[in-house]
Amino acid sequence: MKYQIFLPFSEDQEKLTAQIFIEGQCWAEIIPEYEALEIKFYPRPDGEPWQIDSSTAVKAIGEAELRLIGQLNDN
Repeated sequence: MKYQIFLPFSEDQEKLTAQIFIEGQCWAEIIPEYEALEIKFYPRPDGEPWQIDSSTAVKAIGEAELRLIGQLNDN
C-alpha cells in the first residue's frame, strides 16, 4: 500500500503538521505539542476501518516524523 506525506503550509494554521495520505485519503496527522509529537488518526470516509500492513504504517509514521522534525529545526 502506497502512502504520501505532505507538510502543508497555511497562514491560518498555527503549527506545521505532517499529514499521511493512503489511497488519497488522510489517514493520520502528526502534530507538535509541547515537547512531543502527537498522532491524530482519521476515520475512512466510508466508515470502514483502515487495514494497513504494520510495516507500512510504522514506516509512514517514522518518515513523516523525520520530515516534520527537519522542517521544525529549519525554522
